[in-house]
Amino acid sequence: MTAALGAIAVGIAIGVVFGALGAGGGILTIPVLVYVLGQDPHAATSASLVVVLFGAATGIVHHACSGHVLWRRGGLFGLASVVGAAIGSTISPLIPAAGLLTAFAALLLGMAVLMARKAARTRHEENEGAVDNAAGGQGGAEAKGSAGIANEDGVEDGAAGVRCGPAGPHTSGAPNCGQSRPSLWALITTATVAGLLTGVFGVGGGFIIVPVLVGLLGIGMRHATATSLWIMVITVVASIATRAIGGSFDLDWTVALLFAVASSIGAAVGGPLSDRARPSTLTAIFAVVLLVVGLYTGGETLLT
Repeated sequence: MTAALGAIAVGIAIGVVFGALGAGGGILTIPVLVYVLGQDPHAATSASLVVVLFGAATGIVHHACSGHVLWRRGGLFGLASVVGAAIGSTISPLIPAAGLLTAFAALLLGMAVLMARKAARTRHEENEGAVDNAAGGQGGAEAKGSAGIANEDGVEDGAAGVRCGPAGPHTSGAPNCGQSRPSLWALITTATVAGLLTGVFGVGGGFIIVPVLVGLLGIGMRHATATSLWIMVITVVASIATRAIGGSFDLDWTVALLFAVASSIGAAVGGPLSDRARPSTLTAIFAVVLLVVGLYTGGETLLT
């Protein structure tokens, strides 16, 4: 009963973070399952996949209604990550528990640094965009909603709401405008890595998918967080299927399902919260979450 109540309470809290940031479900779920609910690390990664799938499927509803999900791009990225997810799900049970958690902590700390730097750059770009819009008398029209309007063919700058299309910038002043298109191999490689991390750690891959969408594809933070949920659904389903076929999908179903349902409720609440925050704020919160969880997981693993 205690474990069930704990799973519900923490699941709701994690779901709020998951829905607001488009990531974070797995990176918070695994430490909670291991250190709070006493789950085996390998079983925790399987349970985390269930939690992430429920959370992503629920959290994406609000973003889809708001038009923030780039379905075509996300679908192609997700399909490219399926191979990595299958490989990761196959090798994850073969990694010792301590090694799994140590690698997990190191990965989180590295991503925390990268996202902190991105938050600082995005805040600077937002401030410059606000000044430029005010000077040009176009702030009210162009800055309404920090993400502006995105479509399947354009790249949205999350800072100033300026859209860049495939032929180049339509408006000056957007930091991502004029950015060259990434190579096909670069996209396939990063998608495979994201899928691999999902398969190995059971984390959904949002902590690498979001930076890739923002940094490599030039998509604004708000659209990147929304699209990452769609990509997670694809990669997590592939990971669960691989584990089930290989006979390594072992978990406490009661705790996992309670956690998943609770996180789904939290994700439904967290989705609308993302509309009230600046993209740089979302990025900074993301970085802090990664840092705290990475330090805690690393410390607990090394001291045990």
